[in-house]
Amino acid sequence: MSSTQAANVAIVEAFITALNTNDLDAAGVLLAPDLVAAITNRESGADYVSSREAYLARVPDLDSAQYTLETPNILAIEDGLVLVMVVVRASRNGRELRNHSGQLARVRDGMITHLWMVEALPEYSDEFWS
Repeated sequence: MSSTQAANVAIVEAFITALNTNDLDAAGVLLAPDLVAAITNRESGADYVSSREAYLARVPDLDSAQYTLETPNILAIEDGLVLVMVVVRASRNGRELRNHSGQLARVRDGMITHLWMVEALPEYSDEFWS
């Protein structure tokens, strides 16, 4: 892995860590202001957002749950692209969530500029967080 690829992986890891600690300010610093993201929706399609603020507004109310985001696999697949598997475990109001998502991030100049997400069980996740 090149030093650039290692740096890009570190940025994605820092982003996941920030979300894992519910530090949306730290997560936001790692996102480009004009971030473009595709977020899996309830119907297994994708909703597109085109700014850092729009993306962060889509993050569920993490204060309402006990949760962990695990990243068993993070791969630099080529310069600027990082692929990550995320395992979400959460509990709230007597309910449990365990879900997986694959996320592909494009990193440039130390920021995530694009983020594509595919979630294994989007309807289940949507129901849990609503």
